[in-house]
Amino acid sequence: MIRMFKVKKVLLVMLLLIFIACLVIFSGKTIEAANNGIRLWLNIVFPSLFPFLVASSLLSKSGIIKKLGKLLEPVMRPFFNVPGCGSFPLAMGITSGYPVGAKLTAELREENYISKEEAERLLTFTNNSGPLFIIGAVAVGMFRNHKLGFLLLASHILAGITVGMIFKHYKGEKKNNGSVMNKVKQWNAKKPGTENFGKILGEAVKNAVTTLLQIGGYIIFFSVLICLLNETGIISGLTWIFYRLLNCYGIDKSIIESILNGFFEITAGTSLAGSSGSGLIQRATAAAFILGWAGLSVHSQVAGIISSTDISLRPYLKGKFLQGVIAAVYTYIMLKLFYPVFNNEMPVFYESGFMDAFSLQEVFVTSLMYLGFSLMILLVSSLAGKMLIKKIQSGQKAAKKA
Repeated sequence: MIRMFKVKKVLLVMLLLIFIACLVIFSGKTIEAANNGIRLWLNIVFPSLFPFLVASSLLSKSGIIKKLGKLLEPVMRPFFNVPGCGSFPLAMGITSGYPVGAKLTAELREENYISKEEAERLLTFTNNSGPLFIIGAVAVGMFRNHKLGFLLLASHILAGITVGMIFKHYKGEKKNNGSVMNKVKQWNAKKPGTENFGKILGEAVKNAVTTLLQIGGYIIFFSVLICLLNETGIISGLTWIFYRLLNCYGIDKSIIESILNGFFEITAGTSLAGSSGSGLIQRATAAAFILGWAGLSVHSQVAGIISSTDISLRPYLKGKFLQGVIAAVYTYIMLKLFYPVFNNEMPVFYESGFMDAFSLQEVFVTSLMYLGFSLMILLVSSLAGKMLIKKIQSGQKAAKKA
């Protein structure tokens, strides 16, 4: 055991030395890659996620989690085997993007709203790519096809929900937690905090900025890592190997390259898929898989976010891989059925790259719009949950009278 630990330590040191040497050898390329990572974070990620992170923190402190837990227990428990409060990270994760769903799930666990098993179950399907990135960046900016964005978004969300229903049986509760109505009574017993609003707002802004700085660090690091993997020929070598294995299935070499890049970083992978010379079906299917998988860059962000909890990363990784596969299947089927609808590319307005298609103001305003949409989803879901609770209660009363 000690000898194995020493071997791992030596290998780690060697890898770090090789990494540093590559940074020096390819300094020009790595600086450019780091600059691109900074631009991506500053122009797209920061303005799109900041409103969600602040708003979600304020809503959590205001007692909305308690109300959602009470109202949406009859909806979330049968479908996903998670408490009603799980609807909060689900709605926010779908409308905002990576890694907001993971952040909110971790906070629910830290506040003890959910158990360890429920948190792991919830994390498999609440951390999703947002419509701003899928429709705006991928479909319009990379594929020049705005209609395709709605297909990719639909397949992405449906795949996530499918994964949630599959993982419903993951580590089923060993003890009987009672009926849905008993759960509702437990949520009624929880009381939100009564802190000063100024203090809550200050903490929300501080936590949002801290989280975004951490996300920015991962984005820049993986931008540099992807650059080195391409410059050293590692990606090219792996592409050649997989191409030889998969050539008989008619998969284009550029598609394999995009998936390998997307394995590490979502933006690099989807960008290569969009610019590939292969057919639309292969390109869109590859992009759907990459969006569902999310890349090691996002997974590293999630690992950092849940590090303060007892949530295991393993079920999350399984769920994301499964989401990628299912999203790719959904996209492939839909394109096969309705190919003429989506086979119309837009004129190329932004030759310099997809990030130039957006201004900070546009990203921020669009993010606020999606935030409002997510709150509307929660409101409608809450009303539906309230009606369902009343129906259950009236049914119980009728049964008692009988």
